[in-house]
Amino acid sequence: MLNILGIGRSGLHANQYKLDAVADEIANVNTDGYKAKKISFQELIVDQDTSVGTKAAITKTDFSQGILKDTGKRWDLAIEGSGFFGIEDDNGNMALTRNGAFTMTEAGILVDERGYGVVAEYLDGYQELDHGKVSLTADGELIVFEDGASRTVGRIPVFDVENPNALTHLGESWFLPHADAVVISSADEGTELGKIRSGFLEGSNSDLTKAMTEMIVAQRSYSLNSEALRSTDDLMRLVNDLKR
Repeated sequence: MLNILGIGRSGLHANQYKLDAVADEIANVNTDGYKAKKISFQELIVDQDTSVGTKAAITKTDFSQGILKDTGKRWDLAIEGSGFFGIEDDNGNMALTRNGAFTMTEAGILVDERGYGVVAEYLDGYQELDHGKVSLTADGELIVFEDGASRTVGRIPVFDVENPNALTHLGESWFLPHADAVVISSADEGTELGKIRSGFLEGSNSDLTKAMTEMIVAQRSYSLNSEALRSTDDLMRLVNDLKR
């Protein structure tokens, strides 16, 4: 009976983990650049053939592309294909994101919704842009129009890593590469990554219908494990009463 209690307890923990993940997915169904997590269950086995319960874990993040939404705002950017935008945090580390809700400050610096700078590479001494004269190509090139001519003054690179599922999720649609991760840039020779779409945002890839279905299944499973624990507790109380 103690084994049954352990199995029931592990089932409760696993399904609670699943419910937390599904709740997060439902809550972020309208979050730009959000990527859904895939949860799997694993059986806990000892002595090669004795089950002692189950556990749930995030096995991978679904990096499939969300629907691109036309916003009409020039500095709303979306990546059509693979890759991420780079964001520099307060410590100078680069985080990766698919949320391209950017704005150009009065100082000519491109920033995200929280005011962190978007990683960009500038040429000819440029460190800021006159946002009334600059445009962005699908390859991320920043083009400035001056005196009737145009010239490239920088680039917004698209980044990627060899194994996206090794990224650490920081929340707010941010992901952090591990220290030893190989980060690829669209600025590298021969690299083919996604194209940048100006005036668009990538929506969440969360499937609300699927998430609601998974929530119902997890709730039913949680309830069954609760009933198993309750029934086992009743039997143990009955046995104790008989001993008296």
